[in-house]
Amino acid sequence: MENLILEIKTVAKELVNLGWAPENAGNFSILLDNPPLDITTNLSIPLKLEINYPELCGSYILMKISGATMEEISKNPEQYLCVVKIDKENTAMMWHLKLSKFEDFKLTSEYKIHLGILNFSIKKNKPYKAVLHTHPDNIASIIYYLTQQGKEKYFKLLYEQKPEVAKFLAKEIGIIPYAPPGSVKLADQVLKEVKKNHSLVIMKKHGCVATNISLLKALENIKLVFGTSTINLSKV
Repeated sequence: MENLILEIKTVAKELVNLGWAPENAGNFSILLDNPPLDITTNLSIPLKLEINYPELCGSYILMKISGATMEEISKNPEQYLCVVKIDKENTAMMWHLKLSKFEDFKLTSEYKIHLGILNFSIKKNKPYKAVLHTHPDNIASIIYYLTQQGKEKYFKLLYEQKPEVAKFLAKEIGIIPYAPPGSVKLADQVLKEVKKNHSLVIMKKHGCVATNISLLKALENIKLVFGTSTINLSKV
């Protein structure tokens, strides 16, 4: 668990430095191999889930608490994390990882996206164990060049300057229309793209979601596409 906490701290700090985590935006989840030893404190009221996650029954997931900022997590992550156990197909129990100032904490509003992806990962024996949702600042430009008239020139320039990025964009990215944050509709749309083997899904007006074997790997995927050094869009 110590290494996992360090990874979370590192990712949160990187998101803050990149400016991709305004206020309390963004969240993450990690499917745990084993439950932590100290999860029996501050047991929450069982959460009735809107969707069934049969493959996750008995699983433990580490998630960000609603309302916490990435800046807070980058400094003292344990206070802003909770452990979620799916004990029935549509019921979840939650614990603070450690005592927190949040007396009545809530699960991140985007938990449906996270649990849907992790449930699919187990069902299809995929390697995804971590899900990261964040808000890159140049996402509108990327959406434009991937969907509008600049697409052909954009990909031509990408292949010339960053062939590894162009390959990733062509095979690994899905784009979905706007749906209300936290809604079942949004979670369903994201999952449909993940089922197409897209490891990064751009959500119009709501950032992006990446899934990978670890949180750091998920962040690397996002930086590959949205990093400021990827490509000079003004040349397109």
